Amino acid sequence: MIHICKELKKIINEVEKENQVLSINLIIYEILKMYKEYFGLKKQDIETIYKGNEVDVDAKLYNKHFFSELEENYPSGINSIFDILVNCVSKESDLKYDLLNIGVSYRKIIDIRDQLDEEIRFIEKYTTNISLYGINNDINIVERTKELELLEIFLSMKTKNNVLITGKPGVGKTTLVEAFAQKINKGMVRPKLCGKQILSVDIARLLGNTKYRGEFEEKLTKLLDICVRNEHILFIDEAHIVIGAGASEGGISASNILKPYLLNSKLRFICATTEDECKLIKNDKALNRRFNSINLEEFSKKQMFMVAKKLSEPYEKYHKVIFKTDDMDHIINVLGTEKFSMKTFPDKFIELVDFIGAYYSNFGTIDRIQIEKGLELYENSRILLVR
Repeated sequence: MIHICKELKKIINEVEKENQVLSINLIIYEILKMYKEYFGLKKQDIETIYKGNEVDVDAKLYNKHFFSELEENYPSGINSIFDILVNCVSKESDLKYDLLNIGVSYRKIIDIRDQLDEEIRFIEKYTTNISLYGINNDINIVERTKELELLEIFLSMKTKNNVLITGKPGVGKTTLVEAFAQKINKGMVRPKLCGKQILSVDIARLLGNTKYRGEFEEKLTKLLDICVRNEHILFIDEAHIVIGAGASEGGISASNILKPYLLNSKLRFICATTEDECKLIKNDKALNRRFNSINLEEFSKKQMFMVAKKLSEPYEKYHKVIFKTDDMDHIINVLGTEKFSMKTFPDKFIELVDFIGAYYSNFGTIDRIQIEKGLELYENSRILLVR
C-alpha cells in the first residue's frame, strides 16, 4: 500500500463532501464499517460509536491538518489503520469502553490485523494490483472515452456487473483496464466504484504446484472469498483459459467455480479475450449470460492520424528522439498496407515507433531517410533475429 491506506483518503473525501469535520471518532466508525465482517459486527453495533458533531471551523483546513498528523504518526499501510484502533483501546477514554462493549478488544484487533496481513500476502502471490501500477505510470490511452464510460456503467450496475472485453490482439484491451484503474485512483468515477482496487488474477500461478485433486479449487476459492470481503474488482486477461482450467483428474474447472461469484454484487469481474477465443466463453451459456460485453474495434487510419502524436510522446521522451508529424503520417500509411495486415492499430504503430526510437536512441530529430531505413530493418527484423 502507498504511504497510507487509500481507505483513509476515501474517508477524507467523503467527509469533505458533507462539509463535516474529521475526528478520531469518525475514523474509528468508518474503519469498523470497512471491516465489520472481520469483526463480526452488525450495523447497529457500529452505530453506537460516537461519530462526532459538526464544529464551527473551516472543515477543509481542519481535515487537511488532521490528515497530515495522521500520516506523520501512521505512515504505512494496513497496520496504520489498526494502530489507530489499538491506541484507542489502550488508553482510558469513553471511546475505549464503547469499543469494548461491542467486542472490539486489543486481542481481537491484533488477530484480525494478522489475518489481514496473511490475506494481503496471499493476494500478492496470486494477483497483480493494477491500481498500484497505474499510480506511477502514465497510461497512454486515447479515443476510448466511450468504452471507458461503458466499462464504468456496467461495473456500477446492481446485477450483472461483470464485463467481458473482446477485440483483436493489439487493440488495447489490457490498456483500457489499466486506464480505468487510473480513473479510480484519481476519483473520476461513480461513488460506488471509488476506492476500488483492480487485481489481475494469474490463473497459471494458481494452477502451479497443485498435484492433488482439490488444491486448485481451494486456492481459487480462498482468493475469491478474500476479494468478496474486500470488494475488489478482479481482472482476468486471456479469459478463455478459465474454461476447463483445473478440470483434469476429475477436479472442478475454474469457470464452474467462478459462476456463483459472478452473481455476488460485492465482487466484480473484468475479463478480456480475443474475438476468436471468445467463442469458448460464449459456448458456455451459463457463464456468458453473467457478462456485459464491450468490443474494442481496431483504430482506423483516420483515427491513427489524430492520435499518433499523443501515442508517440512517451516513446520519444524515453528514447530522446523526435518524429515529425509528416513522418508519423507516413509510418501510419505504410503500416496500413496489406504487408502489415497481420497486426492491428494502435499496437503496430506503437511497436514501430518504439523500434525506430530504440534504433536511433538519443539522436534528436529523425528525418525521412532514417525513417525508411528503420522501416526496412523492422520488416526484416525476423531475419535479423535469426542471425
